Amino acid sequence: MEDGHAMKDTSRRGLAIALTLAFLFAMVMGTGPGVLLVNHPRSFLGLPLLYTWAIFWYVVQVMIALVAYFWLWRDAGVTNSAANGSGTEEDE
Repeated sequence: MEDGHAMKDTSRRGLAIALTLAFLFAMVMGTGPGVLLVNHPRSFLGLPLLYTWAIFWYVVQVMIALVAYFWLWRDAGVTNSAANGSGTEEDE
């Protein structure tokens, strides 16, 4: 039983590291040196290419935050509140 729990913690830790690295990469590409790749007076779907680039990387960051919420943070909050005895009646 403990091996399954350790495996779950290991996979969660790996996911957390991957999401952190992906988020840092998205930050660099969205507002850092990655902007220099698309700093041209072109347009994409009627929007300037630079705006489209920024919106794309913003969406990537939001998706990473949603994945972290649903697979990492949500269960951790329930576990912490149950361990502290601060759960509501609905949790029981």
